Amino acid sequence: MIIGIDLTKTNFKTPVGTDVYTIEMTKALIKANLTDNFILLTTGLEAKVFWQQTLGSFSNYEIVGLQGRFLITQLQVMLASFQYRQINVLWEPVPTLPLLHRPGLRVVVTVHGEIDRSLSLRWSVKYADTIIVVSEATKTNLIRMYGQKEITIIPEGVDAAVFYPRQSSEMVTLANKYNLRSPYFLYVGTINKRKNLTNLIAAFAKLNQTDLKDHYDLVIAGSGGDIKFSISDRVKFLGRVATADLPILYSYAEATCLVSHEEGFGLPVIESLACGTPVVVSDRVGVQLDFSKVGVVVGSGSVDSIADGLIEVARLRNTNDDICQKCLTMSKRFSWEKAAESLFMSFRASASRDPESSQSNNTGHENRSELLDSGSRPE
Repeated sequence: MIIGIDLTKTNFKTPVGTDVYTIEMTKALIKANLTDNFILLTTGLEAKVFWQQTLGSFSNYEIVGLQGRFLITQLQVMLASFQYRQINVLWEPVPTLPLLHRPGLRVVVTVHGEIDRSLSLRWSVKYADTIIVVSEATKTNLIRMYGQKEITIIPEGVDAAVFYPRQSSEMVTLANKYNLRSPYFLYVGTINKRKNLTNLIAAFAKLNQTDLKDHYDLVIAGSGGDIKFSISDRVKFLGRVATADLPILYSYAEATCLVSHEEGFGLPVIESLACGTPVVVSDRVGVQLDFSKVGVVVGSGSVDSIADGLIEVARLRNTNDDICQKCLTMSKRFSWEKAAESLFMSFRASASRDPESSQSNNTGHENRSELLDSGSRPE
């Protein structure tokens, strides 16, 4: 089987969220399926060099370089689907299905957290042969907005060769690099309203009214910045942190906090668990686990609930000697290899599907007016 992978939307320079997902899944797919071939649709020379370095000496892939910004690359992906007729399945790691594609080509699309009415998502959901989501919550939200669909849930993974408990000597070096004090609560991710950092910081401030006053810092590792905060000297913004530093930050945090208003999966949660560190998560985080064993679940809309969660997880760290081992055990349920195996099975199922039953049998040619009459374009 020959699989095309659309990598034109992947930010390989500063990967976050769906970029990490795309990179790790592509690596795992190519390494695990040596008798199959992959055509990687990328943009520019830098991307080509990145993927050559990332994939090394594997011989079962070909890199096709496309040029231009989003709409131009969308057109080129469409043309590539006709030019490379040997491709059996095209995988879109994010929902940006081209407006047209070759008749008979099977298309698999992964949908992540935010479910909206954007043209790119509407088009992808309508014309994909197979829809992949990363959690039950994403599936539920997708069906609620777009109606009943055939959807496969494939959770994300974690690289155990990178994310594992680190030595104290590494923390000393990192503390000097970022001017960190211990102990600290940790947030990892982009900085935007959906991540609910306003409530997290307000909840952290409430610790000043408890016997934990001045005992902890709150460390925020991530870039962005469409929110304004009133910051104390105990809230530290590190900006974007190198991937090599993240496992050390996780390993020596009191807990990792992800209290988002909406979160399709929650990759920092399993990265933290893989480093032996418990978590404080909101009830809107998609990853499904029994968090009573490895942390605390809080209400994203309640500052008091989040503050109570911080206090409770600190108590768990002090009273539960084996919580780190429980975190490690829980994280072993997830790997990019398992996720890639499930995704490849979806590729095979899609490729063998009866053309008459294919959702994309019209290849996007029909009823375009109902999506385009507003004059909008793919995002």
